[in-house]
Amino acid sequence: MGKIFSVHCSESFLAVVAKFAFDIFNDNSKTSSNMIIIVPNQEDVKLLYDELKLHFHATIPDQVRIISLLNIDQDLLTNEHSSVKIMTPTRKLLLLMEFIKLWNSENNDNYPLSLGYELSSLLNEMHVHCIPLSDLEYLFDCDLPVHCQKAAKLLAELSKKWREVLNKEKVLDILEHRSLYVSDLVKYLQDEALNCTIIFAGMMFDNFFINFVQALYKLPNSTIIFPYIDMSIDDENWQLLEECHYQYYIKSLLDILKVNRNDIIFLGHPNHLVFVSSVFNFNLFLEKYHQNDIQKYDDYNRVKLITCVSDEEEAQVVSMLIKENVCSDLIVFTNNLLLTKRINSIVNSEKLLDQSNIDYLILSFILHILEVVMSKWNPIPLLSLLKHPFVTLGYAKEDYEVLMSSFELKVVRSYSCHDFFSIENNIKEKVPDLLHFWEKITGVILPLMKVKHDIISSIVEAHIVCIQDLLKGSVIIDLNDYSKIEEFFDNFRNSCNGVKIYGMDVYYEILVSVLNSTFFAENYRLSSVNLSKKEVVIFAGFNEMNYGVSSCGALLNKWIRAKLGLPSIQREKGHFAYLLHSFFYADKIYITQSLKSFGKINEESIWVRRLKILARLYNIESLKGDIYSKIQDGFLYSDVKNLSYLRPQPNPEISQRMNAFNILATTSLETLIKNPYVFYLNNILNVLPCKDINERFSMRDFGIIVHNVFYKYLLSNSNQHRYEDLIEIATSEFLDKYKDFPQVETILWPKFQKMAEQFFEINLERSHDINEVITEHFFSWEICNNVKVVSRCDRVECLKDGSVVVIDYKTGVIPSQSDINYGVALQMIIQALTVKQSLKKDISGLMYWKINSEDMKVIPVDNYIELMKKLEIALKQLILDYVTIMKPFTASYDISKYTNYDLITRIKEWGYLI
Repeated sequence: MGKIFSVHCSESFLAVVAKFAFDIFNDNSKTSSNMIIIVPNQEDVKLLYDELKLHFHATIPDQVRIISLLNIDQDLLTNEHSSVKIMTPTRKLLLLMEFIKLWNSENNDNYPLSLGYELSSLLNEMHVHCIPLSDLEYLFDCDLPVHCQKAAKLLAELSKKWREVLNKEKVLDILEHRSLYVSDLVKYLQDEALNCTIIFAGMMFDNFFINFVQALYKLPNSTIIFPYIDMSIDDENWQLLEECHYQYYIKSLLDILKVNRNDIIFLGHPNHLVFVSSVFNFNLFLEKYHQNDIQKYDDYNRVKLITCVSDEEEAQVVSMLIKENVCSDLIVFTNNLLLTKRINSIVNSEKLLDQSNIDYLILSFILHILEVVMSKWNPIPLLSLLKHPFVTLGYAKEDYEVLMSSFELKVVRSYSCHDFFSIENNIKEKVPDLLHFWEKITGVILPLMKVKHDIISSIVEAHIVCIQDLLKGSVIIDLNDYSKIEEFFDNFRNSCNGVKIYGMDVYYEILVSVLNSTFFAENYRLSSVNLSKKEVVIFAGFNEMNYGVSSCGALLNKWIRAKLGLPSIQREKGHFAYLLHSFFYADKIYITQSLKSFGKINEESIWVRRLKILARLYNIESLKGDIYSKIQDGFLYSDVKNLSYLRPQPNPEISQRMNAFNILATTSLETLIKNPYVFYLNNILNVLPCKDINERFSMRDFGIIVHNVFYKYLLSNSNQHRYEDLIEIATSEFLDKYKDFPQVETILWPKFQKMAEQFFEINLERSHDINEVITEHFFSWEICNNVKVVSRCDRVECLKDGSVVVIDYKTGVIPSQSDINYGVALQMIIQALTVKQSLKKDISGLMYWKINSEDMKVIPVDNYIELMKKLEIALKQLILDYVTIMKPFTASYDISKYTNYDLITRIKEWGYLI
């Protein structure tokens, strides 16, 4: 019989194992100097090699071999099964999706093809827990709910079909291959046991592992070293451990081996960390605490709990922590797919700046091509592809950058471009000099468009050709990276051959999964026991109740898992607790959680609750989980003395000012009043925000069209009033120009028809007292030489009594009277001043026409005469201050109306001081 050892929890497990192995190897009393050390996975092999090199002075003797239990390389031990082909995970997933498609067609069902991921996970679990495939055929029970009966029938059919698939493919599933490997390994070790020392060091959570350890324990000269066995739990509580406790699996394993915990020999130096024990034996801690057995902590400062307002903020915080600890031995875990993507995006974008992360560039390049096709040439994925560092379309880099700049600014941002036809029509009609450039783009991508709905083997072939065409002439990607892409697609193409799955959407989903597993390690997922002491560990997204526990799928529910003999949720919680414990001896631990995800309030994890209770009982600041943004604000207020000098307040020369004040539009004057710095940027420096890419038809666009329709109608019907003319003009403006936007015809056109009826009636009614209607006309007010305020009014009615009424059409919100009185909404008053100065007539009324589909309202402005008098004096003095006494253009802290300029205004650096 072998011996069972363990390592004191506070020690670095593999470091102690390496020292132990070195001592045995050099022990002259042993009859053999050969040694085989087995660890769970290939990463542990590398880590143990590094530790052994420290003892063997960089060169490990040939007599010492380190083997991974999960290594699939048969050549390590035997060539007996070298002719057996292995089914790759990608091929397996595709064949399972094909099975789902077949099931749906034969049973008139609608399971999504994405269920293939769940079925693949089920087959993996069944195999590692030694559950025969045939057990799927005995799940059906008449007493089950209907949806469970349906699932049971599908799984029974899967059992039969999957055996047929394996026979047809003439392959072994990769996990069956692993079974052969473990069997061969045990056989090999039995033969070698008399001639060498065998050491297994590590921990896994499946029946394969248990069977292997049982066989190994019976061999002579075998030693088994388990990590993280807690001796602080007394024997009575040890026997009462629940499945969710982090030591339950260890207890079960020792019971199977019939080993008493007290017979285990511990290696290394004991250093009991009371804080860790309190967290993971929390009920025992509370029991002692209530008995006034107060623990003394000296290691809690290693752990910091950070609470964020949202997932977005948490991603930023985690990325910042990664950046701060980039030189350390760092590891990050999350249990939230969205959070993982956000962290990856931030981290990869920073790496992309120096182009050191070529794998990320490869992945994004491959996927951007498909995103262009799937989005029907949406400008955002199209620009993402064309701006990718790999793409130059055969042009010299400088020439390509000029063409791309013209394409983005003159086509995509200047006109309404939302699909292939709108982009092509805009180029042909408005920017014909870019037609050749556009034809090069379409020539590469259109062949892929043609196979969008074909079988995936055809899609992958077209995708490969597209990639090759786009990479022609690229100077960024070298031969080695190009070979990496070719090798990936050779394997992926082989996996797709003969699989009857159709559509680029499914192809894209599969490709994303395979690319991530190929070019990126399965980062951020807590899945294996830590066997070496880490410097920094980050647990992100720690707000979920079942953090680290696999949730049951819609098909593979708790009942089916229990019927198959798969681990229960409680047992998985115990496994996760053991994994978590293995990382809790790091030098520094950050735990982050967010209060909300997608607007939904998150529930705290049981682990966070425990930490907060400890923080409250012992007043531990680092575990209180204060909100990150509030901490940062406090830091700013306490540590920053005065940053008011950062507030922009430029003071340009008079010549530069006069160009901007020569003709001052109403909107520019409003900007000057509300935020002078934005006026400076916009009117003096001519810094203008770019038009958004892929800007969809909005209610603002709707309002502009309504104004245009009324303007053209009044212009063409000065003496006669015909409703048919109004509708004819509107049809041209709405339906003809915006036919590519379905909401225009289905939603906005019926809405406008009701508006048009009301407008026609009011216009007809008011015409009896009007001599003339001036529409969309410019009026001016001269302040001094070379300074003029100009406004464009929707409607000015010249009445028969010689006075005028100024009217503003509003399809949106109308300013309140209080906003007008207090100068928040000045447009109408400025317009009245310009009309009065231009026409030299009295103003007899200012009013808004609230135009909507329900009830058109005429809303007059009260007290306008007094407001006009006050504003005329104040505005004239304000303008003169800027053009005569050189008043600086000081930035306002209120940037809400000018969000396009918030970054350049740097409001976050000085705004809180105002």
